[in-house]
Amino acid sequence: MAIVDVDTDAPPARGASDEEPNLRQGFALIRLYASRHPKPFTLGVSGAAVFGLATVGSSWAFARLTDEVIGPTFEGLRPPVLPTFGLFTLMGVIRVVSGVFRRANAAFLRNRNQATWQRMVVQQLIDQPMSFFRRHPTGDLLAAAETDAVASAEMLSPLPFATGVIVLLIAASAWMMWTDPILGSIALLLLPFLAFSNHVFQSRVNGPAAKVQSELAVLSGSVHEMVDGFGAIKALGLEPKTKHAVHTDVDRVADVKIRAQKIRLIFETAQEVLLPLVNVLILFVGAVRVNSGDLSIGQVAGVLSLFNLLVWPLRLLAFMLADIPTSVISARRVQAVLAEPPPAPIGQVPVEDALNAYELCDVTVLHDDGRRALNSINLNIKKRSKVAIVGATGSGKSTLLDVLAGLEAPTTGVVRRQFDDVAAVFQEPIVLSGPVTDSLTLGFDIEPDAINRALGVSEAQFVDDLPSGRNTHIGERGITLSGGQRQRIALARALARQSPVLLLDDTTSSLDAETEERVLRSLRDMDNKQTLVIVTARPSSISFADEIVVLDEGRIVAQGAHDVLINTSNEYRALFEALSQVGSVS
Repeated sequence: MAIVDVDTDAPPARGASDEEPNLRQGFALIRLYASRHPKPFTLGVSGAAVFGLATVGSSWAFARLTDEVIGPTFEGLRPPVLPTFGLFTLMGVIRVVSGVFRRANAAFLRNRNQATWQRMVVQQLIDQPMSFFRRHPTGDLLAAAETDAVASAEMLSPLPFATGVIVLLIAASAWMMWTDPILGSIALLLLPFLAFSNHVFQSRVNGPAAKVQSELAVLSGSVHEMVDGFGAIKALGLEPKTKHAVHTDVDRVADVKIRAQKIRLIFETAQEVLLPLVNVLILFVGAVRVNSGDLSIGQVAGVLSLFNLLVWPLRLLAFMLADIPTSVISARRVQAVLAEPPPAPIGQVPVEDALNAYELCDVTVLHDDGRRALNSINLNIKKRSKVAIVGATGSGKSTLLDVLAGLEAPTTGVVRRQFDDVAAVFQEPIVLSGPVTDSLTLGFDIEPDAINRALGVSEAQFVDDLPSGRNTHIGERGITLSGGQRQRIALARALARQSPVLLLDDTTSSLDAETEERVLRSLRDMDNKQTLVIVTARPSSISFADEIVVLDEGRIVAQGAHDVLINTSNEYRALFEALSQVGSVS
């Protein structure tokens, strides 16, 4: 559903992001934000309304102060100061208090809506299968959770004051016209010009605003790729080329921002020129009216004071209108990430045979382009068995492991599981910046003995030899560790969970042969309570398994023990011989 349909938090229709934003969509977005967090919105607008009335009251009190205190004082009289001065001071105090109240609730409204977007994006990312991340560029996802979520609600900062401007304009117009229709008309002539200039400004700034958000997403993706591939960039001598590419993205962002700022500069300059001219005109006409006896000096001063007090609220309204295109576009970009409904939860369908940990019945997984990652897989995995999944590159090994882990739902077919508690270690081991303990426990309360046993099985006792032991900070994504050390920490984390099912995706690929042999021996010698499924391309890991499943183009082409398959399956024999010659294959 499009963003203009504000009775729901539903995402926009496909193609909605191609439309140029307009005021109708901006006001629809405001209604959405107000409905999400009505309390700060109501309090902020109420504070702005009181501020507007107090602003008019201040001008009225200033007019009385001029006529009843300042004027008579210059004539040598001693008028009573306290009542009029007290009224003027009271109006000022009300303006200050209501202004603080308005700003505080405007900040609450903005921050809470930004947090709401960010929570929605994070929940969406958590709920989606792995295929979702293959379809969406990382830069777009990062931008949705960060820059777009923040920018989409920036127009809420001036919103309560901008809505309070309506009360201010009505009260100010009534008071100025009541004071003197001629002066009031001159002051109010500015309003149609501001409305027209705001319309022109918004129509001109829409395109650059959309381009800024788009280029920011591209830049975010480029920086993310640069950081992720820093080692390869340095090793291949690609620093100049990478720097040039990122600088190009930075320059594009700067160019579109400058273009938008030039439009804003023209708009603000026109206002800066016009407002002093109107002040001069009010003073000139006011002097004539005072000379003719139609007005007092205090009334002219009050009208002039109120007109200048109106300038900032009107300009703030213009700033909010100027922020609407960016906010609408950013909200669209967030909603584009939210547009894909999360799939139905992959529930635990119980196995039919209690001896099985998994039963896969005619499971097929399709890529977005229609290619089959898995094709009619039928597979039973016994409890406490050790199963190796092998095959050439692109045969569907990792996709099958994703299905077993519950990360990917089958397009067709049924996956039956006896256990819902699964521990997995994937090809790219993920460790957290911070203490090693954080990467080992992920915040779960795990017994120290379980961690010690896991470190021993995974040959990860090296963590105790780090400068601060397990409290050593290992840097962003474990940058201070080797690939083999990261793999062993990831394996220890999975083992410490003591889950009944352990899934390993080429987990020993970065280990040297001696360390790998010790890890496999430890896994083999465990208490045999776990079901172990390992995707591997190493002969040592293959021979470790009780049963081997051979995949080719998403199909199971052979299944059985190593000794049987080496004599009965041409596909397995050829694959094993190739692996034995090169040591591994990706």
